[in-house]
Amino acid sequence: MSWEPTRGIPFALAAQALTTHAATGGRLTLGIGPSHAPVVESRYGLTWQPPVRHTREILDVLNPVLRGEDVEFRGQVVTAAGGVAAPGVAPPSLLLAANGPRMLALAGELADGALTMWTTPRFLAEAVVPAVTTAAAGRAAPRIVVGLLASVTSDVDGARERVNTDFRQAATLPTFSALLERQGSTGPADTLIAGDEAAAEQAVRHFADAGATELIIFPVGLPEDQVRTVTLFADLAKKHRG
Repeated sequence: MSWEPTRGIPFALAAQALTTHAATGGRLTLGIGPSHAPVVESRYGLTWQPPVRHTREILDVLNPVLRGEDVEFRGQVVTAAGGVAAPGVAPPSLLLAANGPRMLALAGELADGALTMWTTPRFLAEAVVPAVTTAAAGRAAPRIVVGLLASVTSDVDGARERVNTDFRQAATLPTFSALLERQGSTGPADTLIAGDEAAAEQAVRHFADAGATELIIFPVGLPEDQVRTVTLFADLAKKHRG
């Protein structure tokens, strides 16, 4: 998600979120993030803004508007006046995509939690969870949602090689490359869950023990391995709900 300060993006986003939240019976989780400079500038032709300041200003508008309040806001990059009418619709849960320390703290302060990607259980426990929970002090316990690449496979080396090839370009984005460097990862494959069903289930337990409240699984690998991956995690989700 990228934003342009004078185009009413917080209002449009709030209207879409509240409409979807109502239509789905209150089951929406709204996830936002500042994207990356190469994407914002090259793909959308917009001006890249300092991400923490820009995101804070977006949240300063979006949070009250989602609660049904009118705002009058003039920041350094965001200007907004007005509100969104959605009578009887409660605000959806709001997650902020975050990897660096300042964005993680912002997720704890102004969102309902963080959505992080390509992290290891150790880094999650030592850096991500403490940053978010400390900033959320006095508020409801934050959600820590982790996006994970996973492949239930008999060819672990092949899965790792495929991930490092397929995600090589994404790993060069400054936010992701900085995260990989901070946690000592040599590439995206270092964060891949790969192995048989028992190994994958054990890896999930490591993330839960590290403080993850929810996982978003991205199946990767050969088609048959992706089927195994989806089947395993669907079964695990059913067991968890049961």
